[in-house]
Amino acid sequence: MFRTPRPGRTDGNNMKAPKYNYILMLGHFATDLSQGALPAILPFLILAHPDFTYAQAAGIMFASAVISSILQPFIGFFADRFSKPWLMCIGILLSGCGIGLIGYLPTYTAIFISAGFSGAGTAIFHPEGGRMANRIAGKNKGAGIGMFSVGGSISFALGPIVTAFAMGLFGISGTLVFAFLGVVFAAFTFFSLPKVTRRAEEVERQEREEALAQNETPVRVKDDWRSFLRLGFMFITRSVVSFGLITFVPLYWVGVLGQSETAASAVLTMIAVIGIISTLICSRFVDLHGFKLVVRGSFLAALPFAAIFLLTRSVPLAIVCAAGMAFCINATATPLIVLGQKLLPNSVGFAYGISLGVAASVGGVSSPVLGAVGDKLGLETSLLIMCGFIVLSSAVAFIVPLRNRFSPKEPGKGG
Repeated sequence: MFRTPRPGRTDGNNMKAPKYNYILMLGHFATDLSQGALPAILPFLILAHPDFTYAQAAGIMFASAVISSILQPFIGFFADRFSKPWLMCIGILLSGCGIGLIGYLPTYTAIFISAGFSGAGTAIFHPEGGRMANRIAGKNKGAGIGMFSVGGSISFALGPIVTAFAMGLFGISGTLVFAFLGVVFAAFTFFSLPKVTRRAEEVERQEREEALAQNETPVRVKDDWRSFLRLGFMFITRSVVSFGLITFVPLYWVGVLGQSETAASAVLTMIAVIGIISTLICSRFVDLHGFKLVVRGSFLAALPFAAIFLLTRSVPLAIVCAAGMAFCINATATPLIVLGQKLLPNSVGFAYGISLGVAASVGGVSSPVLGAVGDKLGLETSLLIMCGFIVLSSAVAFIVPLRNRFSPKEPGKGG
């Protein structure tokens, strides 16, 4: 990858970018829709297969999530060296069809394998999709990656709704809806790829032309693996907090605040919606004000919300605090992804795979561990540990160097 010495250049065709961002965002939405729907499908699977245990149901989630997380860095590594944008279409198709078929499969083993194929589909899509979103974004990496990320956030919010609608109409056979959507969106992405690829090439050509116009020679930038590894610790701590937020806040709503399951579901929906809003706002903010202010400020701002949430028994105040935590924690997602890609300019697909795959694996594993702590010591203890990770994330944000500028020779060294 080539960068020019001046980071503040303008992108003459930047107004065209949103159209192409929307194409990638829709692809991301279609890929993650089945993953967002899978938890809501599990109760219907248990009804259709009375011999299934809860452990087996959790195993289906495990098959999808773990296979996706393990494969993503390897596929990202491959995408950086042998870019094949059409892999995004394969990913969308596998993700949708893997979930779409489980309503028709007779055995647990077949369902487990099908869920695994769906997870492989998400692993195939994300690194290439994140890489292409980076390429077409021009200088506005935050806005471009943020819009791409929102596609996944929307799908996790709408997945249960689509499931309820499909299952209400067709029963367990309604899973076929996700296969249908996978085919439709894969075809749409396939026929849009030439335009998206031309956009990426146009952006890169503009950067070279602007460098020549300013009498600057494009310099090949080396990957800063040392800084990226240190940044990886922030990915992990943030992932633990993010998974803890969506897992334990609804449980806390029922078990400690004494509210209904419906109210807890409403809070979970609120967290998802606020996450989308936060991503859209803060991903643009990072393009204007850099990584330091957004990442450090967001983690620090989350601390008082977390402390008050733990201490209060007022439902309205708890709602405000949960919303504040959701906004602040989600505000850090896109900046950390973009920063990781800037630190590895020649391996942006791998960087995206690590930030999304490995960090999500650690976050996913942390949830049952915190749940076990809650079983032994109470739900308040689990939330206290989760809030402790917010404190840890805030500390790490000031220990790990966060740069707003990247020189042409050292992507991790700058002002």
